[in-house]
Amino acid sequence: MDNWSGAIVNAAAGDSCQWVEGTWTVPNAYPPAGAQPGVWYSASTWVGIDGGNDISSDILQAGCDSDVMIGEASVVHQLNPWWEWFPASSYWITTFAVSQGDTLNCLICVSSPTRALIYLYNVTTNIATRFMATPPSEYTLVGNCAEWIVERLEIDTNTPELARYGDVYFDVANAGTVGGVILTPGSGNTINMIDNNQVISQGNIETNTLVQVQYTASGTPPG
Repeated sequence: MDNWSGAIVNAAAGDSCQWVEGTWTVPNAYPPAGAQPGVWYSASTWVGIDGGNDISSDILQAGCDSDVMIGEASVVHQLNPWWEWFPASSYWITTFAVSQGDTLNCLICVSSPTRALIYLYNVTTNIATRFMATPPSEYTLVGNCAEWIVERLEIDTNTPELARYGDVYFDVANAGTVGGVILTPGSGNTINMIDNNQVISQGNIETNTLVQVQYTASGTPPG
């Protein structure tokens, strides 16, 4: 998980995650130090279930990509809200408007190992949407963990490239299990994103239900 940073919490043996929630502000993406023209750099913010600790091979997740590229005449930005049940492809949500600085809330509720509802709510604009999700063929939800993540994506290069994003705070960060147990980041672990043996994006647990994810790569911070 060298491309992830944030926090993760595990369900107890014999139990499984049934829902996860988080609220965060969509960051502005800036080119990192040494950015190459024509290359997209990303900071994807999302909440999800599964995919951590090499136990589950699926990931049920939803959030928003903040991408940036140095163009010929100016710096180009794009924002793409999305959902995905990996290893199936992700789906961009073109009918759900998001701007930099908007506050998003995401709630993912699992009704069976092959069925889930994904709710996205733009708190700033008071607009919401929801989707029914099913996994790719031969995959089912394991439910071993829940997470709150900033991720760098592989967009147009063989190596995922991280945008400078400042910091992201996931608030109201909770998850629940089939057995009725409430899980919070405070009882879990942080995840740091690594590049060339250096931490470039760091997860910090501020309180039981508040996670800070901070850009720590070298170079001038966004401003």
